[in-house]
Amino acid sequence: MRRIRLTGEEQAQLAQLFKTTEDRRLRDRCQAVLMAYRGQKRKTIAQDLGVHRTTVRLWLKHYQKQGITGSLNLSHFVARKIWRRRDVSSHRCRAHRL
Repeated sequence: MRRIRLTGEEQAQLAQLFKTTEDRRLRDRCQAVLMAYRGQKRKTIAQDLGVHRTTVRLWLKHYQKQGITGSLNLSHFVARKIWRRRDVSSHRCRAHRL
């Protein structure tokens, strides 16, 4: 797992955004980044936020690449597309086995 590093200013921005935003998805992303910064594992973060650990991984990866502005633009559909592809491929595997 990649380590999240935040400056004091970034921590303050994320904490402020977490406290003030009404967008639940954005609040979850901010919380995930802050939790990862504090050393929480993705699995624990995912359980606390009620999402899959793959979703947390995508959020953290996106934050590392694009920062807080990238987190604002992250569509919640990204993780759904991945799961749809996995669901389709798993159905194919099951059908192939039968």
